[in-house]
Amino acid sequence: MGKRYNVNEGLDTFQFFQCPKDLFLNEEYLDLCNDAKVLYMLMYDTNKLSIENDWFDSEGDIFIYFSLETIVKLLNVGKTKAVKLKKDLVNKGLIEEVRQGLSKPNRIYVNKVKFNIENYRVSKNENQDFQKTNTNNNEKNNNENNNIISMCDKVSKKDVDAVIERYKTIKGVEQHREYEETRRKAIRDKIKKYGLATVMEVLDKVEQSAFLTTGKNKKTNIDFIFKQKNKRSGVSNFIEILENKYKDKNTTSKQPKTNYNTNNMLG
Repeated sequence: MGKRYNVNEGLDTFQFFQCPKDLFLNEEYLDLCNDAKVLYMLMYDTNKLSIENDWFDSEGDIFIYFSLETIVKLLNVGKTKAVKLKKDLVNKGLIEEVRQGLSKPNRIYVNKVKFNIENYRVSKNENQDFQKTNTNNNEKNNNENNNIISMCDKVSKKDVDAVIERYKTIKGVEQHREYEETRRKAIRDKIKKYGLATVMEVLDKVEQSAFLTTGKNKKTNIDFIFKQKNKRSGVSNFIEILENKYKDKNTTSKQPKTNYNTNNMLG
């Protein structure tokens, strides 16, 4: 029999895998089996090792090495099932496999899960209706189910630090002397809700927007990005940036991709 957790001992500190909520909420991925979703989660996590080893191409795109034997071992499936799971991810555009030849292992590029803000708005409304019509016990069960989707709701300090360090590299935005707890909490909340990759994508879009970085918008700072709403639309600036509402119409050149600080990204 295993050893139980005791309130007097506290809980262990584990490392967790991250799984995008859209992998479960987006209709495009509903027909993916759970094994395929877990495989994507494992491959996404392997990106951290690739960053550590400088495994990215001339365009800055990160690639991983993930053999069939590794899939068989980690998911406890047969080789035929492992091949099918990988093919399912390819068909959904979640990974790309590039042959290198000369007996070299194939490169695998892990693509971003398609993000749909409507999934989160619907989920929030459903939770509110649920809370109005059910007992406290049912509310507790609902919260537990939401935690299952999240996989890991705890956001590490290193992830928050990585976002702050990325923000500091953006020219033309207001830099802060201190990043007090209220600002760190705003960043932490966005990572918890949308994932670190999406938060980094928002900062990339801030950097690519001349309106936000050339002084036309004099209020571009952490608070503007992570805490404030657009007064006209009532939508958070974070979401409007993500949905390209601040994208410059005359921008045609491809922006260089950013390699994030490895030490801050890991954890």
